[in-house]
Amino acid sequence: MSVKSIRGAIDISENTSKAILEATKKLLLEIKEKTI
Repeated sequence: MSVKSIRGAIDISENTSKAILEATKKLLLEIKEKTI
């Protein structure tokens, strides 16, 4: 693997974890709103 492809894989994994965090936050907010 070249350095560029490794960096690209790291960027993708970081973006994926950020997307998962955002989705989790939205889900938690929706659950809170429904329970109130």
